[in-house]
Amino acid sequence: MIINILYIILLLILLFLSLFIFRFIYRYLKFFQKIFNNYLNLENGVPGFSNNFIMYLHNSIRTYLHASSSVLLSWNGKEFFTHSYSGLAAGIDVNNIKIKIIRNNEEKQIEDKVNSDLKIIFKATDILSIPLKQGKNIIFYYVLTFKDNISFINSKIQMYFYRKHIINILENLLINLSDKMRNDSLLLLETIKDYAFVILDINLKITSWNKGAEIMFGYPADKKINTHFIDLIIQDDVKNFHKKILKCINNEEVKSNIKMKDSNNTAIITEILIRKILINDKHRGYYLFIKDITNEEVWKENIKRQSMINKSIVENARDGIILLNFENKIIYINEKVKSIIEGDESYLGLNIDQAMYRLHGKDILNKIEELKEKKIELNTLNLKIFKDWYNVRMFPIKNMDYYEGTILFFVNITEMMNITHKLEIVNRSLIEDLMSAKILQMNLIPSVLPGGKSIVFDTIFLPCDEIGGDFYFIEEIVKNKKKNYIIIAADVSGHGIGASMLTVLVKDCYSDFKNKLETDNKCCPSDFLKMLNIKIMNLNMEGSKFVTVFLILIDLNKKELLYSSAGHPDAYIFSENTDIKSIRINNSPPIGIIDNYVYKDDRIVLNNGDKLCVYTDGILDIFSDDPQKFSDFINKNKSLNIKEIKNKLNAKISAKTNNSQFSSKMDDITVLFTELL
Repeated sequence: MIINILYIILLLILLFLSLFIFRFIYRYLKFFQKIFNNYLNLENGVPGFSNNFIMYLHNSIRTYLHASSSVLLSWNGKEFFTHSYSGLAAGIDVNNIKIKIIRNNEEKQIEDKVNSDLKIIFKATDILSIPLKQGKNIIFYYVLTFKDNISFINSKIQMYFYRKHIINILENLLINLSDKMRNDSLLLLETIKDYAFVILDINLKITSWNKGAEIMFGYPADKKINTHFIDLIIQDDVKNFHKKILKCINNEEVKSNIKMKDSNNTAIITEILIRKILINDKHRGYYLFIKDITNEEVWKENIKRQSMINKSIVENARDGIILLNFENKIIYINEKVKSIIEGDESYLGLNIDQAMYRLHGKDILNKIEELKEKKIELNTLNLKIFKDWYNVRMFPIKNMDYYEGTILFFVNITEMMNITHKLEIVNRSLIEDLMSAKILQMNLIPSVLPGGKSIVFDTIFLPCDEIGGDFYFIEEIVKNKKKNYIIIAADVSGHGIGASMLTVLVKDCYSDFKNKLETDNKCCPSDFLKMLNIKIMNLNMEGSKFVTVFLILIDLNKKELLYSSAGHPDAYIFSENTDIKSIRINNSPPIGIIDNYVYKDDRIVLNNGDKLCVYTDGILDIFSDDPQKFSDFINKNKSLNIKEIKNKLNAKISAKTNNSQFSSKMDDITVLFTELL
């Protein structure tokens, strides 16, 4: 009884196992039947079916078998390369996977080695690999990776029962896939327009002629199929083409430039890649990939010709030329620079500071480094090399924004430096003369101002150059046994030595006038202008030099101011309690313009507390050349004493002259202040 029960249990177990196995076999057959049917659908109806099919195959098998990833590895007899993959963990660059193994006669050892390496790469618990053969040779391995043992065991059981059938299906699919991919490639080449793709048989007759060939040579395909390809080659290059064909038979691939002709017999320079066609290890013909390089060759020839011209120019240049690479090593020196630095070809490859260590090499290197760091386009350095002087001009050689080297020009400036040296000597002499003239001019103006309990004076005197054209003098004189005061402000046109010489003439004329003023009761300020005008007109300068003058005679006893002017700006009289007032002589020309001109005088009554301002037009530069602004400044500060007004005016002048652009255009500034106490 017990035995019968055991038999029944055993039968039930066997029945269960049979059903289990049948279930897996049935599902496996359905699975691969589905794959194959989908492959046929893709092949017949979907463009680019190859990639679609491979991905469908990967995803279907991996999902069905609960694998974490699947990889198709191609085998070249020495190492594996990734062909395609699905479901790999993030961060793995499958395109760079190469698993090198030792080829072994025992397939099992190879498979174990592959599995071991893939476990490390894919961090998998188990690997299931299927070798795929073409004939007797393994060409692919289809690999599944698992992260848990249950899925792996399940797949092993299914593979155990239906392994051979699965492998046959996969191998057939891959063979069909390879054939189809090859046909797709041929179809693609047929439609390419930028390159000519031509297939020749073993006798060099054309069997295929694509769109690119039609465009390049001007023949439709039906006109060239079954004709000899040699007919398209220019006669001089036929022998060269035959040599390349013979070489291709041995090497399988040859590249060459061949001169050909189109339908109009126009010459074409082509670059041809010749590949041997092998079918079942038998030579059946040639693939020809043809590129029209006519324009490129013309361009190269022009570049070559231009390069020869440039080289000739550089070699025969009168300036020395050195080219440095980005490491500051000499890569070229022309003949001129060899004679300058007494160098030769042995300098090539040396650092510039080593090659010219005796000839300011360090200085040149420092300038080059400055050129790089500051990213400037030019740096220069004047050097004396042996007996001659050279201006070394350094330019960066750039490719886009990358610094690739430096070009140095050695320009002979010996003659210019000799002239410069002579000019420096002359200049030093002129400076010495100017300094002497400045001392002389400063001696013309009073070193100490007069004044007393009743009257004070103050001045601002700023020549724009070493010597200027302004002149002033303030002096106490005795007229009719009583104190009088003379104020004179003069402005000679221009600057420098010529202007200073006229200021000497003004002072000389003033000395004569002063003597006359002290002895002649009828002498007045206009007499000075007449005397000065006669002297300047007698110089025959034809108006190239003229002088503006304002001369004032103050009589404190009479509280009277007698004055005359010649083309000079107005003077101002003002006080704390009165508005500013201009005093002038209308229509009075500068000295040296009109011969024998009769200048006039005018007078004004003074009051205690009155202040007087006489100036030259240089002060107006501080007020934007606007006399009204200067007048407003005086009026605003009229309550101050003249020393305080002077200090405020000096501050305004300093603020303006600190601007270098203004100071270069500044004229002489002279301002004379008088105050009756």
